[in-house]
Amino acid sequence: MSLKVLMPIGDATEVMDTLYPFFRLPEDGFEVVVAGPEVRKYHGVMHEIPPNDSIPWDITREQPAYHIQATIAFRDINPNDYVGLFLSGGRAPEYIRYDRDLQAVTKHFFDTGKPICTVCHGVEIAAAANCLTGRTLTTVAKCALDITQWGGTYVDQPVVIDKNLISARTWHDNTPMMREFLKLLKNHCAR
Repeated sequence: MSLKVLMPIGDATEVMDTLYPFFRLPEDGFEVVVAGPEVRKYHGVMHEIPPNDSIPWDITREQPAYHIQATIAFRDINPNDYVGLFLSGGRAPEYIRYDRDLQAVTKHFFDTGKPICTVCHGVEIAAAANCLTGRTLTTVAKCALDITQWGGTYVDQPVVIDKNLISARTWHDNTPMMREFLKLLKNHCAR
């Protein structure tokens, strides 16, 4: 069985949401395959609310960050080649969620019960693929409507486990999120 985990991204993928699993999953024997609308480098961003009260920001500020290479286009993905799906956040999901090929791939993982992990805005992809009905998830609070308007239940806690789905709020929850996702992946691959 292949030990590939699919990671769809686009421009403005959040680098902490994306690079942590990109480097962490291979430490346990999983190959992360980065997919994009096209095969090319994508611009990552850093999202933060500045910690200094003298800086007048009450929303997330976006800054340029590292670049990430996609090695396969959404239209060329065969979801049967992958044991898991990781939906990272940032602003990228807001745009790539409309891609019909990505929606079909995402639906495959939900329909087949393969391990899925979503963090922050990654939930927007699962919502656009109409996969959240009856599911319980967490996400960054400003994306709660992406869960509830698509028939899911939003819970504000660091990590939520719902069958084959692990969800986390933001990159601040990377450690407990990845711990649970790796458990799920290993159990799935041991079958």
